[in-house]
Amino acid sequence: MRILIDTNILIDIDRGEPEAIELMEALTEKGADMFISTITISEFLTGIFIQEQTKKSQIINGRELLSQFKYTALDPQIAEIAGERIARRMKNELLIEYQDEIIASTAIFLKADFLLTNNKKHYTEMPETKIVDAKELIKTIKK
Repeated sequence: MRILIDTNILIDIDRGEPEAIELMEALTEKGADMFISTITISEFLTGIFIQEQTKKSQIINGRELLSQFKYTALDPQIAEIAGERIARRMKNELLIEYQDEIIASTAIFLKADFLLTNNKKHYTEMPETKIVDAKELIKTIKK
């Protein structure tokens, strides 16, 4: 099982949200391949660095959390998928969230079974990948 994890899920893990922790434990137990995009790394670390009183321990803990996942960098193949998706959305005059389009394109490139996010409305037109939130994925893997 291949899963691309969105930034908001990492934030939940970092905050110790029980549902996110339970899900990560279950995925680890199942031997799931868990990926993050380098865009997610940037978004996650931005959230740490933007705090007025960022402590060195927060940075260390954040980096440690990120190291638990395989990461996929934005490369020419993912950029091409994203360019195609963004162009299609622009032609249809749809809102474009650049970071989310890169994350979606990464999931498509990886042939991920799931894109795990709490912001499902940010991800559309992805018949190749099932877009799920934490509750849905917990139900799926416990079947």
